[in-house]
Formats: sequence, structure tokens, C-alpha cells
Amino acid sequence: MNSISRAVPEVALQAIRKLIIDEGFAPGDALPSQRDLALQLGVSRASLREALSSLSALGVISVQPGKGVFVQSSVEVSRSELAPGWPF
Repeated sequence: MNSISRAVPEVALQAIRKLIIDEGFAPGDALPSQRDLALQLGVSRASLREALSSLSALGVISVQPGKGVFVQSSVEVSRSELAPGWPF
């Protein structure tokens, strides 16, 4: 797997984390369908599924086949995500 194909799921992962924060999803809330998320984020469903798998492994979301994707825990926001650029 080259760096470009690995970068897309990472970008999708960060975009999903941002969506959870920006839209105020709380634990137990359902995210949009995988199809809608892929369209919204501009990524393939394969890249989206890889990002969802990573977030599930981190305990951020729960993927329930046939039911949907649900927020599992609140998303921590690092200082660099709040104020990108110089750290001072």
C-alpha cells in the first residue's frame, strides 16, 4: 500500500472525528449511513470502512451491521486541532 492510498483513510478518519465534534454527536447517537458519509467526505466506501474500522478499534464508534454506526465515546480534541499552526 503506498502513502497516497494510506492517506485517504487517515483523512477520512480525521474528517469523521471533526464531524462528530462539529455536529455535536453524543455517545449513542447514530452517524449518517456509510453511503452518505462517503459522499459527504468525498472518499470511497472502502476508504471510509477502513477509517471506521480504526475508529472502532479506538473505541470512538461502534459499527453494528444492519443497524448503523454509533458514537461510542466523546471525541478528544487535541490542542493542535483547535489551533493549527505555531504552538505558541
